[in-house]
Amino acid sequence: MKRIYVSLLLIIGGLAACQSSEEANTSQTEQNTDKEEQEKAETEETSDVPLTDGLGYYAGDFEPVDFDYEKDIYHENKITISIDSLNEANETIYGHSIVAGNKRPFKGTYEVTEAGYVAKVREPGDDPYDGVFNFTIDLKEKTMTGTWDAFQQNASANATKYTLEHRIFIYDPALTLPENVQWARLYDETSLAANLTREGEALTEDVLKVNPSLQELTNKDIENLTKGDLEVIRNSIYARHGYSFKNRKMRFVFDHIDWYMPVSTDVRNQLTALELKNIDLLKRYEQHAARYYDSFGR
Repeated sequence: MKRIYVSLLLIIGGLAACQSSEEANTSQTEQNTDKEEQEKAETEETSDVPLTDGLGYYAGDFEPVDFDYEKDIYHENKITISIDSLNEANETIYGHSIVAGNKRPFKGTYEVTEAGYVAKVREPGDDPYDGVFNFTIDLKEKTMTGTWDAFQQNASANATKYTLEHRIFIYDPALTLPENVQWARLYDETSLAANLTREGEALTEDVLKVNPSLQELTNKDIENLTKGDLEVIRNSIYARHGYSFKNRKMRFVFDHIDWYMPVSTDVRNQLTALELKNIDLLKRYEQHAARYYDSFGR
């Protein structure tokens, strides 16, 4: 009887072990299946996004990767790259770039990937700052990452890298200058290149006092402002309209402002009557205003 009892226990134990093993295998199989289905769903989710969703503006910093400090002062320009159209029949891509006051068209080819597409495009080559862009667009993350290489290897930065975000430009007259603009140092090639402790032109807290896109300025509003403050206040109008500055001094200011997005090299027809009136007043005062200098690096 005792033997039968022991045998029964062994049989029951074996069956339990088999069942446990089968359950573990089933669980592992289910996990693997879930993972595969999730990966497949993510791939399908991305592939279901039409390529045309990648059209439009991508904006961010244009960062030098082989900068020559002997030729120039380090600075990241803000760039906007626009994907204007795709020809899916022959996988051709068209667009333009806007940076440092230059708007340059480009054309090239693209290849579809699981995440979106990769492209190689070339600017015309008739401008000394033209080059070739290589970039990847992630349709799900709505980003563009890549590099740019100059055709002419004689600039201070012959190559750049960038990670840009897909953005929609909207003009908003209520956009204000951030507080950290006050006391900012303005671009001065001589003093910045020679020694950061030298005196240089700066802004003051007065640069934050008025918004010329919203309020009609009076003589009293601006009569005691410095030349630098007046210049930045006036150019804030153009920045709100997405103007790309050739003026490096203004790029030093606006390229570091989050809301600023260069999308055009000519916004004159977009300025409001109020802005035009304020621009005229500000220019008159700029002609006679004194510049403010301070000592930096203390």
